[in-house]
Amino acid sequence: MDVLPPTDFPDIRLKCAIQSAEAGSLLIIPREGGYMVRLYIELDALGGGERVADRGVTADMLIGKAQQILSPYRFEVAEVAWWSAYDIGQRICDAFDDVSDAQRGKKQPRIFIASDACHTHSPKAGQGMNVSMADAFNLGWKLGAVLRQQALPELLDT
Repeated sequence: MDVLPPTDFPDIRLKCAIQSAEAGSLLIIPREGGYMVRLYIELDALGGGERVADRGVTADMLIGKAQQILSPYRFEVAEVAWWSAYDIGQRICDAFDDVSDAQRGKKQPRIFIASDACHTHSPKAGQGMNVSMADAFNLGWKLGAVLRQQALPELLDT
């Protein structure tokens, strides 16, 4: 959520992660302009088959959770510019190409997957985007080197 926060928390204008032993975690990212901050607030774990939408999350619930995490500091919200509640789906696939482990080194891959097709991450701090771009770059230079015959096809097994 993006908020204008009257607070006595000393690091409110710095990127920081707070882990409360009792209340969960919070990531603070200062917004441009020096007044607003974005808060990523960890909510309680979902039960089997439960979705965030089932909980009826409100901006006031998120503010209350942030206050618990930042306690004993005073944390209020003068304005909420934006908020959302979503499920974090962190996943990774079993393989990144169409060659089985038994065929690795004997057969060249013909199909590759990268980025969100093979893994998803928490949206905190752009992790998904950063990893996805690195995946695509890694695959791109390897394909280019093999196609230009500057590297052996076995490079694609990596």
